[in-house]
Parts: sequence; structure tokens; C-alpha cells
Amino acid sequence: MAFTNRLGISQAIEKDSITILDSYSSFDSATEEIGDIILLQNLTDIAVMLSFDNGLTDNMPLASNSYVLLDLNIYISEQCTSLPVGTLLAARRLNAGVPGSTGSLWATIFYSKRR
Repeated sequence: MAFTNRLGISQAIEKDSITILDSYSSFDSATEEIGDIILLQNLTDIAVMLSFDNGLTDNMPLASNSYVLLDLNIYISEQCTSLPVGTLLAARRLNAGVPGSTGSLWATIFYSKRR
């Protein structure tokens, strides 16, 4: 029996700019699928620091009005890496005391699903 994979796309996870504080605050929901690709879009007017472990670690800064597309499957040749189900993303402002006034921070998870 042969298996083929199809690309699945989870519902986007949003964090409004007014909820991005000087200290980490989580996105409203955790990831629901094992992520193979993650698209992070900062459509706010502030630079943010992202955390993939609910604020325990500063993992990646992201400038205002920018995005990053992470293909997690390219990093290990014989094994695929992935973002685990239940990962809780968090964000904080890079410039303390400067609140965001517009836009949202978005995370979209792409995953493989078998047919």
C-alpha cells in the first residue's frame, strides 16, 4: 500500500498588537498539528521577540511589517524535524514601553497529512 502526503494548513493563530506587552504573553491557542512549515507574519507597527516555549526562551526577533517562513524539514537530511502539537507561542515587545497601535501577529502552521 502506497502512501501519499497532502499539505494541510491549520487555522491561523492571531495575537492583536494591543496584547503584545513588555513581558511575554501567549497566543490565544496552541498549535493543533505537527508543523512541518511555519509562517510567522508581524503585521504590527512594533518589533517583537518570539518564543516557541511560552516565553521561557527568546527564540527569534521579528521586525514590524515583516515575515519569516521556516521550513523545518530541511534541517536534518535523514530525519524530519517538526513543531510539536501543543506548542504555545508567545511574544513580547522589543522596545519596552512602546505599545503597538495597529495590526496583528500571525502564525500559520503547514503540515503533512496522509491520504
